Amino acid sequence: MSYKIINGFLGQEFSKEQQTIRQEHREVLSFARDINRFCFELLTDMRLDTKQKTSVCLLFVKSLEIYQASIVLIERGLVSASRVLVRCLIDSLGLLVCCTKYDTFLEKYENSYEHDRLHLMKIAKKLDKEQKYNINNVDLEEELRKLSNRIINLNYS
Repeated sequence: MSYKIINGFLGQEFSKEQQTIRQEHREVLSFARDINRFCFELLTDMRLDTKQKTSVCLLFVKSLEIYQASIVLIERGLVSASRVLVRCLIDSLGLLVCCTKYDTFLEKYENSYEHDRLHLMKIAKKLDKEQKYNINNVDLEEELRKLSNRIINLNYS
């Protein structure tokens, strides 16, 4: 009998391997599921009465989603793909910790978009000198002036 792969890791062909992985690593996977259950208990107790708490809750849900996806990938034997998700999880958890620990972090994080946009517009201006600062009908000089003024007026106390 020949072994035919039809759907790869999405198919039933790897169900035995998945069971083997679950059996060989049952303690770690059981602990991962306990953490998951604990996170859902925390989630049900969260109060969303401020913008900061709502943002923390959303980041928590995002982190939990990434965590769950990495467990699913590990159970299917996709360790490399799971490592990529763990890097995303670390980023999300970093934002979550900063948002929880520092009252002004959320505002500063939201305003960082303005700084990025200003930087990109300055690059566009340099690249578009021969077209009189007009990319896609946007007056770069005017946009740069407005954006610079908005950034100057941001409150970073």
